[in-house]
Amino acid sequence: MASNAVRRSTCGLLLSVAVAAFAADTSPPNASLIEKSLRDAMEIPAGTPVEFQGEDGKSMSADAFAAQMTAPGFSAVADKSQPGKMILRLQREKPKAPEPGPSHLPAMDLVDLSGRRVRNADLAGRPTLLSFYFATCVPCIKEVPALNAYRKAHPDLNYLAVTFDSAAEAKQFVADRGLGWPVVANARSFIDAASVRGFPTYMLVGPDGRILGRESGLTFNVSEAIPGMAALEKFVMGLLK
Repeated sequence: MASNAVRRSTCGLLLSVAVAAFAADTSPPNASLIEKSLRDAMEIPAGTPVEFQGEDGKSMSADAFAAQMTAPGFSAVADKSQPGKMILRLQREKPKAPEPGPSHLPAMDLVDLSGRRVRNADLAGRPTLLSFYFATCVPCIKEVPALNAYRKAHPDLNYLAVTFDSAAEAKQFVADRGLGWPVVANARSFIDAASVRGFPTYMLVGPDGRILGRESGLTFNVSEAIPGMAALEKFVMGLLK
């Protein structure tokens, strides 16, 4: 089971991803669409009331909340402490110092779900795209179609999905969600060594094992045939130029 810290990180990311498509839109924010996106991302039942609050904890209209959420420097946190009710509260983001991370992919000696051994040497010679996830992470689930489509469109890369879930949980995820990537489970030590703190995270590694870049979650544009595909294309192609 994911730790509370992981769940809080994932919750914040869920809310950010849910409104990302609206943040770049120059038209007035549509409160009903943002609320629907938040409900879908957080899997809030249609009948569950949602209260919108400002930074001070005071109630505010959905329109005012939507307008503030699309402004730079703001995010939201979800509060489920009151039974039968969801509170979405605005939060001003604090600047974060970049966390130091390894310059190269940490040493690995893992086994994927098919029984294939996966070591650094097995990935050498061409770029590798890694996806870090866990089975109950909602944005991780939403990314699966984009991940599958990207691998199909770019067979020249290595692909590896990494999770701290057990092998049984990982196999069930693949069966339920249709993830078409090789998957290594029980990889907590490797995840920690790679300085992955939130989920989902995807990372691009060069043919020489150097980490070229990483991102936390995909930006979804609902107008895309496969939401998230464009963000993945931009991330990888930008680093491989």
